[in-house]
Amino acid sequence: WRSDLYLPDSQFRYPVNMTEMADETPALLKMKLLDGRWFSAEDEGRPERAIMINKKLADSMFPGKSAVGQLVTDTEPDSKKVKLLRITGVVEDFRNKGEFMAPTNFSIMRFSKATGTKRMEVVLVKNKTGT
Repeated sequence: WRSDLYLPDSQFRYPVNMTEMADETPALLKMKLLDGRWFSAEDEGRPERAIMINKKLADSMFPGKSAVGQLVTDTEPDSKKVKLLRITGVVEDFRNKGEFMAPTNFSIMRFSKATGTKRMEVVLVKNKTGT
């Protein structure tokens, strides 16, 4: 889905393509981690939801410094209830619509099987060759 991310103290919006993934999905998709760490069960119960962003978005939001550990939000600046997200890692430019998709700002929120209030909408299954 399309959304916007903001720095907590800024009105400037960063348009992003966004998705949710379970902890196992980045390895299944063979995504390349450039900085930080993959989100994991370690993030369960933390006050900020874990999020990963791609390099294009990291370079735009945090020029010249690491995005890892930074706080962002997907709630509009004038909202009374701001939901903070903590960046755990930066991935290469992920193209969720295929290899011919132009690189775009992309963020991946952690889907928690333990505390998620929704169900996953897509299931990926990896089969062994010959099965």
